[in-house]
Amino acid sequence: MLRFVQSAVRMSTRVVGQHSRVTSAAALTTTATRNFSLKHRDGWLEIEETGRGAYQNVVNDGRHVTLADEPGNIEGGLDSGMNPYGFLLAGLGACTSMTVRFASIFFFDRSIVRRHRCLLYLLFTRMYARKKDLPLDKVRVLLRHDRIWARDCNICQSEKGRVDVIDVDVQLIGDNLTDDDRAKLMHIANSCPVHQTLNRETVVKVNEIDEELNQIVQEHTAKAKKV
Repeated sequence: MLRFVQSAVRMSTRVVGQHSRVTSAAALTTTATRNFSLKHRDGWLEIEETGRGAYQNVVNDGRHVTLADEPGNIEGGLDSGMNPYGFLLAGLGACTSMTVRFASIFFFDRSIVRRHRCLLYLLFTRMYARKKDLPLDKVRVLLRHDRIWARDCNICQSEKGRVDVIDVDVQLIGDNLTDDDRAKLMHIANSCPVHQTLNRETVVKVNEIDEELNQIVQEHTAKAKKV
């Protein structure tokens, strides 16, 4: 338990220590540039190099701006933001925490959860839910990504090569939570939408932006520099 608390403290320290760096990401883009994705590509996320270090990128969804980077022990890395796998784990961890919180407020019948397997369905159809308000004070999620040999994994389908393993440790903080409450919340934690996305077939399509859109970007950037 002490190691768990120390890990949580270390994580908190790193987040606080990098707050100024994350905030400074907004200074790397003008308002016009930050709104580019929202205006021309609604629903898209935009990643763009800043020219600082070898890997620093601005991550922009039109409303929020942060930095992605590589650690300082990698040549060219400035350690000014999380690396790509950090963002992957952050998405899964935040989704898990939010899903558990939602489940603490609205109780779902387990048979319904098993039937649909996707909390997105449940989140938007509260007709299956009734007000519960479990005494959950706080949720803390710790995650770790690793790659191991398939032969060393007794639950993996692959038999050759390496497989990706993500460990997710969920801490449910609440003195008045019963064992049954904890079991229900942990059952729901395994059904967060991002978890489901990672577990099912996912198609990633990578395309080069065409010349017409490139021209729009250049014109937009030129206007932004004049602002």
